[in-house]
Amino acid sequence: MDSTRILVVDDCPVPRKLLRKKILRLGFACDESDSGEKALELAKRLREGKNVGYSIIFMDQDMSGTYDPEAGTESQWQGHNAVSELRRSGFFCPIIMCTSNTIPESVGLYFDSGANAVLPKENLAKCNLQDVINSMAIPALTIDTSCGGLGSTNKQKRRRRVGEDHVDVWGAGRKD
Repeated sequence: MDSTRILVVDDCPVPRKLLRKKILRLGFACDESDSGEKALELAKRLREGKNVGYSIIFMDQDMSGTYDPEAGTESQWQGHNAVSELRRSGFFCPIIMCTSNTIPESVGLYFDSGANAVLPKENLAKCNLQDVINSMAIPALTIDTSCGGLGSTNKQKRRRRVGEDHVDVWGAGRKD
């Protein structure tokens, strides 16, 4: 039996349950959380209780009700904040940002926070999830996103963008 355990984090139940259903169909164990804070607690509990961790985490970026403009405070972490906290807490499994916000500045923020890949939500229903999961097991590559190909900047290791129906390693394997 496969010991792969995956965590899906999304405040919206529709994409969270769609992704969970696809993961369970592949035969993997799957937990879900509706916030980054709860995701960190689940990860800590799993590590303490069974001395294991998640194999992969799928993380939404835009969590609802996070910013109170009058108080100027966030009431819930955004996805990149949760990724940073997971990394600070010693969780180094691959984290895939599953979000509709894929503008270059945001993608850079996700990677700077410690995410390994971006899966646009509009591709969620039609992507081959098995390929996405398998791609996270590929040894780390060094990627230079400025030229769209392989490069040598250590800061950008294991950064992958999951494309429409294939895994796109920022220029390698691209369907042109």
